Amino acid sequence: MTVPPPANAPDAAALADELARCRVVAADRLAELVADFPGGSGSALVEFLLARGALTPFQAARVRAGAAAELVLGPYRLTGAAGRGTFGPLFAAAHAARPEPVVVRVTPLRSLWQARQAKQFARALAAGAPHPAVAPLLDVDSANGRHYLVWPHADAVRLSERVEAGGPLPPGDAVALLGHAAGALAACHARGVVHGALTPDCVAVAPDGLPRVLELGAGALLAQHLEADEGMLDSLSAAFAAAGVLAFAAPEAAESPL
Repeated sequence: MTVPPPANAPDAAALADELARCRVVAADRLAELVADFPGGSGSALVEFLLARGALTPFQAARVRAGAAAELVLGPYRLTGAAGRGTFGPLFAAAHAARPEPVVVRVTPLRSLWQARQAKQFARALAAGAPHPAVAPLLDVDSANGRHYLVWPHADAVRLSERVEAGGPLPPGDAVALLGHAAGALAACHARGVVHGALTPDCVAVAPDGLPRVLELGAGALLAQHLEADEGMLDSLSAAFAAAGVLAFAAPEAAESPL
């Protein structure tokens, strides 16, 4: 669905300045493209950049809606939607200096202190050698009035989506999948790392048929939020996560989430 431009849509020059200021498009590439732009309105510039591959359809829609600044979080540029995760919607993103695609969860700005604690936690998670079936927590930080969490992109279909589309897995496939996932979790536990928020949304099936355990660290951040007077998560994200996690929690965890 096309998002209509705001009533006070900027002209092409103002829009180019905004894209440069927000760093939605790399400065050198934007300068080259603007030099080639045949002229027209701000909407025409958006269409031109979309046709040249400088903007994704997701980015173009946000720019048309006057929300270009929301597309950049520190060194990351949001490029599209990436399904749902523990805390809600996830976004595909790209790092300004690294080619590997990532997924990002954005939450409203809450506690900068808790965000710093979470960043230290992310560094601790990255200190050990990760299991190949586990997508590690790459980064936690705050920018532009929002918190964000970053994981590597997994070329895989979330188990929840696969079951919704095709029904329950055959028993043999389910046992094999859970066996591999349990091995990945055991490797995490050996490093003193507990996932703590494992649901069908956090297990994906790769093209090779093997699982990928996603959103490592989400459970620890959720527990930290529930225990703290001022957590990093907003109430809506925490409630969304707690409801999803408790639906698949062990009985002892359901009785005492903390």
